[in-house]
Amino acid sequence: MSPHPASNPVNSPPVEGGEFLLRRCWSEPGEYYATNKYPRFACLLPNSEDTDGISLYREGLIDAESLLGKARTEKVRRFGGVIALLAHWFTDFKFTIKPSVGDQDGHVSIVEMNFAEYKSRKRELQQIADALLRMAVDAGYTRKAIRPIPDDYKSQN
Repeated sequence: MSPHPASNPVNSPPVEGGEFLLRRCWSEPGEYYATNKYPRFACLLPNSEDTDGISLYREGLIDAESLLGKARTEKVRRFGGVIALLAHWFTDFKFTIKPSVGDQDGHVSIVEMNFAEYKSRKRELQQIADALLRMAVDAGYTRKAIRPIPDDYKSQN
């Protein structure tokens, strides 16, 4: 089911190379440390639900706080971070950026970073994800820093 009524479609224009695309990054107890400069590259990799590619959002249509607020889990809303990546970084790696039709939050998919492709090109996509995150952090494009999850968080919830 579409998140928006069919009677109010939004035609998303093509993504420009200089646009920032936002991605939520998460943390797990014991897996992210405040002294670690870079988020884990796993936050840019697909999971089994990402059949059409990983999801990012156009910064011109949604901000970091709103994006975190839309996360499905409370843990990501409380402790997650948001990183901004330039669109042309993806196209430089020959990835396709596909805007979602009718999505008012600026959702886009990185088509080649889908789960089936990941299973066949795992090491290569891990290296690309790591490089993209490092470029974003080194350029100062962290929009909201990941907050470490307290070790006792799982026992509280």
